[in-house]
Amino acid sequence: MIRAVLVCCLVVLPVAADAFEVWDGPPVSYSKAGTDNPNDPAFQDELTTNVRITRGFQGGIYNVAQESFFSQTTSPADTEWAFSGLNGSPSGSAFSATNCANSPGLCDFRNWFDAQGENSMGENLVGRPAVVHLITDDIYLDLTFSEFTNVNLGARVAYERASPSSSVPVPLPAWAVMLIALLIVWVGGRTIRRNT
Repeated sequence: MIRAVLVCCLVVLPVAADAFEVWDGPPVSYSKAGTDNPNDPAFQDELTTNVRITRGFQGGIYNVAQESFFSQTTSPADTEWAFSGLNGSPSGSAFSATNCANSPGLCDFRNWFDAQGENSMGENLVGRPAVVHLITDDIYLDLTFSEFTNVNLGARVAYERASPSSSVPVPLPAWAVMLIALLIVWVGGRTIRRNT
């Protein structure tokens, strides 16, 4: 019976272990005009329950799930960003969510404003690949801005980002792991009793 429990732990528990995830599913487009209400869910990009990106009538982007407005030092809250070729991050094919996630230190993650590596409010990021790390969810994804205008031009924002991959395994909840472990122990116990 002890052997059955050990086998269960070796086979089932790694499935339940938390690990980072890289989104590589079909691209999702998001856009918001300067006149769109950032508090309206129709103008928020909900990545997870912890992260919903939007932009106000001025300033940069922020996480409306955790903050009410853009802060130059922390927004979007619960995220960190790296941009291709900036702050020591690689460029070209070496720069991707997969590479940044699998090689700690390869990409220089910072808050959105600081990650730009220049005194810019996003205007110089159009077309430059980014990798976003959703900190609490431990998810990495590729994102590229296609539009980011200043306030005088309407404070618009648009980007394309990766979505979750349909092939990403979902970790088993703890109760399911325990149920499987108990089932293995029960079957193992019955087998031992039959053989004696």
